[in-house]
Amino acid sequence: MLTTDSSTRHQVLHAALKKFADCGYEGTSVQDIVETARVTKPTLYYYFGNKAELYQALVDYAHDERRRLMQANLVGPAGYISMEDGAATGFVQRGVAGSPERASVIEMGGSSVGSGDSRITETAVRGLWKAWRSHMSI
Repeated sequence: MLTTDSSTRHQVLHAALKKFADCGYEGTSVQDIVETARVTKPTLYYYFGNKAELYQALVDYAHDERRRLMQANLVGPAGYISMEDGAATGFVQRGVAGSPERASVIEMGGSSVGSGDSRITETAVRGLWKAWRSHMSI
């Protein structure tokens, strides 16, 4: 579900997604979108400057959704790190930037994966990321 600041904006985004999926970018007109969304052209232009900006908003949403799903698969009740494991959760949150303009890298020494006495060790975290990358195909 698209999270937006307005139900009208939400309507426009969903209508655009449907029309772009059905007809492609070139095959979809602003008129097609506003008819599907049941809004006026000025309403569409209030939220998006033009068709290209509307399309970019959908691309940005898809990118953010992919990142959210990947993180949800990492941390959470069904993820690799359970929410009860506060040390690992804190480590991940400090290591992952929330800004799309930035990238985060968690650098650790060594390359082995193994077990230890503590639940959170560098080798355990390295093993977690190795398995996560494999499951996420990255």
